[in-house]
Amino acid sequence: MRKGLVMLRRELAGLFMLFAFWMCDCNAIQTIQLIRGGENGAGAVSVSIPLLRNGYHYALPGVRVQDSGPNYTFLLDTGAHNVISRELAHDLAIPTALTVESMDSNEVVSQVDMARLSSLSFAGIEIRETAAAMMDLRKLDPFLEMPVDGILGANSLRFFAIRFRTYRSQLAINPEDFLTRLRAEYDLQLGLSTSFRPGVEAEVGNRKALLILDTGAYISILDRETFIEWCKSDTLSEVEGRGGVGAFSTSENLLYCELSFNPILTSTHDATSQPGWPVYLRPDSRENLLGLTALDGLELEIDFPKNKVRFFQIQAAPAAKSIDPKAPAKASSRETPALSAETPISPSASQTLDRNFYPGFTLHKENGTVRVLRINRKSRAYANGLRPEMEILDVDGTEVRVLGLTGSIVLLESKAHGSLKVMDGGSSKQIDY
Repeated sequence: MRKGLVMLRRELAGLFMLFAFWMCDCNAIQTIQLIRGGENGAGAVSVSIPLLRNGYHYALPGVRVQDSGPNYTFLLDTGAHNVISRELAHDLAIPTALTVESMDSNEVVSQVDMARLSSLSFAGIEIRETAAAMMDLRKLDPFLEMPVDGILGANSLRFFAIRFRTYRSQLAINPEDFLTRLRAEYDLQLGLSTSFRPGVEAEVGNRKALLILDTGAYISILDRETFIEWCKSDTLSEVEGRGGVGAFSTSENLLYCELSFNPILTSTHDATSQPGWPVYLRPDSRENLLGLTALDGLELEIDFPKNKVRFFQIQAAPAAKSIDPKAPAKASSRETPALSAETPISPSASQTLDRNFYPGFTLHKENGTVRVLRINRKSRAYANGLRPEMEILDVDGTEVRVLGLTGSIVLLESKAHGSLKVMDGGSSKQIDY
């Protein structure tokens, strides 16, 4: 996540209340049609949608706005609401329906143009008479690392039960029973307290916390009080001493700690629950955003019609996939998914499973470009944002510099035992860390 993306998403959160009132207008009653099933109604048919992926962002291809026009790519973000880019609005001659003042959770006021869409369709699903903000999304391209034309948010997803599978890069609408094991179930929180974004109320020890389910965010950001208590610290200076990560931040001072538990899976500080679950504190944050790091090994299901949120255990990880050396380094069009494996890997015989020595990722060099081939999910590098297919600029000491994450640094458990120069001019095109 980056400052530009975070600032935009703060505005989006502030708009939810305005959207709620506007969408309740009797002239803006929405009709949902599942075209594949040939029936009206949100429960007519189950649909599985392959998602585009780049880094730690997921998007839907083939989205159509209005009854005609080309296909577009929308970011999937349950922590936001519908947005269309200024370019899309111009191309389809979509007028501004009204301009509103939006106040985000940090009491920052801004002017936002809103549009009424006669039709929004994706994967055989059509939603009529819905709303979207019109914003400049081009400034987000460097942060998302893929061009998006809009954001598909909670005000469109709220008609369905959805299941989000990061390891398959897949979104299921009205999912069938996939024989996965239920790990946790919560009542869905969806109202003024969450700015009409889906959330759950988790209780850890003596503290209850409202967690916004945010599939548009990779990291989980907590408010000050929750961060201090869950990190088992009396002061922020104690946490800061464990490792500030300002270079990876959405602001100048982003603090980081590893919890010994995942709050959505346990009600006590159980050190064996999920060690190393990373959380961050942004000083100006007044809410808790549950990002994709909380879904490691889990599937998220938000059942809007039944007001339930469920977390399922992934039964078996998919087999690791190698990178096709003949394939382009990045998807060249919106129609080509950038999929990759994130399954744990086994070190070679010359290495050890000791985490202090083996952080657990492999780099591969092809046509002069070094990328992450595969990565161990239990590694510190994974917890700090390193993902398959990311392009690596340098590995130095305990730092990994990643292309596109300006100033961002991924920390390793120990100093790297190999330099990228090993792959220069020699027969070795692969190196393990």
